[in-house]
Amino acid sequence: MKIFLQTRWAANENLEIVIQRFPFVIGRRSDSDCALPLPFVSRRHCQFTRSGQHVLVQDLESYNGTYVNGIRLTSPLPISQGDQLSIGPCAFRVMVVHDTGETPALSPALSTSESPAVKNSLTDDLSTM
Repeated sequence: MKIFLQTRWAANENLEIVIQRFPFVIGRRSDSDCALPLPFVSRRHCQFTRSGQHVLVQDLESYNGTYVNGIRLTSPLPISQGDQLSIGPCAFRVMVVHDTGETPALSPALSTSESPAVKNSLTDDLSTM
């Protein structure tokens, strides 16, 4: 299973984080699986784990919090296609690709025209900040 986190937050640029191995940590530290060198991101902000066919996200006691669909996480929570994941003020749209290669249909609230384009490099996006 792969998880894609897509946003347009970073200076109006498209940003995509691809999660394809678990556990996976997002944080400000360079040794995180995905380093986001932004002041509102904690050193170890949140972690993704897999349990069967579900991917869970857990806040790692971050200062600015991790939110799913506007709810601040206090315990691990499953994420699904179309959910909104927020790391501090930066919101991501969750896209799920199952091991079969199938992506679930987008919810009516998210059309393909709203999905940001994929960028090749996370580093390129953040270097413009």
